[in-house]
Amino acid sequence: DAINTEYKAFGQELILIDTAGLRKRKLIDNDIEFYSSIRTVKAIRMSDVCLLLIDATEGITRQDLSIFKEITEANKGVVILVNKWDLVEKDHKSVDVYTKELREKLAPMTDVPIFFTSTVTKQRILKALEKAMEVAQNRKIRIPTAKLNEVMLPIIENYPPPIYKGKDIKIKYVT
Repeated sequence: DAINTEYKAFGQELILIDTAGLRKRKLIDNDIEFYSSIRTVKAIRMSDVCLLLIDATEGITRQDLSIFKEITEANKGVVILVNKWDLVEKDHKSVDVYTKELREKLAPMTDVPIFFTSTVTKQRILKALEKAMEVAQNRKIRIPTAKLNEVMLPIIENYPPPIYKGKDIKIKYVT
């Protein structure tokens, strides 16, 4: 069952839904796991922002990548939490190396916020929630057409789209 809790920050209410972890479809062997996976996918589709929890001791797995793909295909905001960071042997470059590896595997979505957390020590949990609120706010921003055209049309001029059926493609405006 999903556990619903409320969190208030920045004068807004955030509803957290903790879902069951998703397993590979071929490993789902009973009805409870089947229905919990359906509920998890439904929760992703109903959400504004998803917090994707990755086990730091295992690294990003294929299953994590498939959940990330589900989130991005549903066009939802995402914040990645690398949990159990307290159990990883670290040096001064560990965060940078781990972040670089994650961004390579998540390409082309390289602007996703990543937090290294520990639920045992409560390390950076509130910062991650605040970032989720910020991502939710950023998703509501509307860029005016004039401003978007001001930025995009010079770029399109310098790097025009390919010729289609022997004709140039003309882009008049961007919304």
